[in-house]
Amino acid sequence: MSHPSQIIRSAPVEKACAWGCGLLGFLIVVWLTPFGSATTPDSLLYLDTARHLSTFQGFSVSDISLHSEAIAKPLTTWPPLYPLTLAPLVFSGIPPVTAARWISAILFAATGLIFFRLARPAAHSPSLALPGCLAGLASLILLLQPILLTVYTHAWSETLFIPLSLLAFGAWEKFIRRCDQISNPNVFDIALPCASALLALACWTRFIGVSFALAAAIPLLLRRRFIQLATLLALPILSLIALLIRNLSTAQRFIEIEQAGYEGSLIGNLTATGGVIWTFFLAPHPMIALGLAGLVALAWTTSPIRRLPPPIRRSILQPLLWGGAYLVILVALRTWHPFDPIDVRLISPAIPFLLLALWRFFLLLPSHPLSTLKRQAALAAAAFWLIGSLIAGIALIQRVHLSWIVRHTPDLPSSPRATYTNFTAPINSASFAELKSELTRLDRSPILLFENPRLLRLHTSLPVKELPAHPLTPAEITTINRIGPCGFILLASKQAVHNLSMTYGGRLDRLQVIPLRQSPDLLVVRLPLPVK
Repeated sequence: MSHPSQIIRSAPVEKACAWGCGLLGFLIVVWLTPFGSATTPDSLLYLDTARHLSTFQGFSVSDISLHSEAIAKPLTTWPPLYPLTLAPLVFSGIPPVTAARWISAILFAATGLIFFRLARPAAHSPSLALPGCLAGLASLILLLQPILLTVYTHAWSETLFIPLSLLAFGAWEKFIRRCDQISNPNVFDIALPCASALLALACWTRFIGVSFALAAAIPLLLRRRFIQLATLLALPILSLIALLIRNLSTAQRFIEIEQAGYEGSLIGNLTATGGVIWTFFLAPHPMIALGLAGLVALAWTTSPIRRLPPPIRRSILQPLLWGGAYLVILVALRTWHPFDPIDVRLISPAIPFLLLALWRFFLLLPSHPLSTLKRQAALAAAAFWLIGSLIAGIALIQRVHLSWIVRHTPDLPSSPRATYTNFTAPINSASFAELKSELTRLDRSPILLFENPRLLRLHTSLPVKELPAHPLTPAEITTINRIGPCGFILLASKQAVHNLSMTYGGRLDRLQVIPLRQSPDLLVVRLPLPVK
């Protein structure tokens, strides 16, 4: 093979490929979010927090508890960095779901650019004299991954968490390469504090960012580089401690898990993790599965990794370590304290690292002394894998855009058997605006009770409390009546109407029902409620 110095690299071509990948990522998100980012219950919490930050109410969320008179409460469910990135756009008057859309588009473009840099052959193997523009192909495959397409079309913190984690990995890997070249690298090498700062930002985006810090610490611990280890972990640990102390001082708890109660065994969590990775990453299209199986079989028969120099071998294992550490800690946490089921969103931060490890391994196959037959088999398998990835990604993009137009929701998969529900479908936006206009006409500053209070709060900015999902007790009626005359109960579902009806023995004629011209499907009851 030719020496790298003998290969003429076209820097303008590589730069064009890199910026092209970034632009493609931006355009994909814009195309897949024609009415703003899709939302789930978690998204509503993020957007509500961004609204509070934009109005200088601090890192807080609307207090929807029926038994609380407070309007807001400190948010301790998640760290603050993602809502903080949305707050400036929300402050400027941009609707929250639109702000999330543009932030996601920018972050997806950044993800494509960062992955391009990490996937360049010369970035991990100075002896691998392959065109750097091959990284554009790797970045394209990443941008068309169904799991990432799902994540970046929703208002979730993973949209920020993933590029921060990749940046941290790039800075950390740069320092590790210098450790291979220099016996005693400077502890203040700029790459090390940069990696530490980026890991701290990742932890301030999602608490599980600490998994990447632990993955980065393992090689330094094995090499007994304790000063560098302390430098790496200082900022992530201190930032987490500061965040937890803030939570404890403001809300008397370290972390609040709002959606708990899902059961999960270790075997069940492992099965769910494997199912998501297999269905949406390894085999979303038969050609991907066939090509990947061929490449793995070929790699197994030739076993080039055992004869590779240690720095090159580590370049393959390092992203695998980061992605694996994240998945291990995710499964462990889910088993220890059940929360939301493991789905596409929770798996997504590991996907870029797993793809990077696969890509680097496959790049080594051409440099291995293969027979002509095996070389042709490798090229055929790689072609199947690449074409299958492109087909799966493009097909998903087309289906999602069509679903937006026809059903006003992206209808993206959350697991092999379920899809996410979009709470902010545009068909409802006009209805909420008309509802706010009618209610403020009836009362100057109404207080509302609703089944999904965060959704109503997002669209109307009015004070909202959560309506109990059962027939009301006398104590709850008393609590509701304390809200005063400027209040309404809104009932959008048949179950909610049934619950309120059963509160009064099936008779709704005892209630002050308000007919609304613009929202005839919504049952509106004026407070106070009659005492049972």
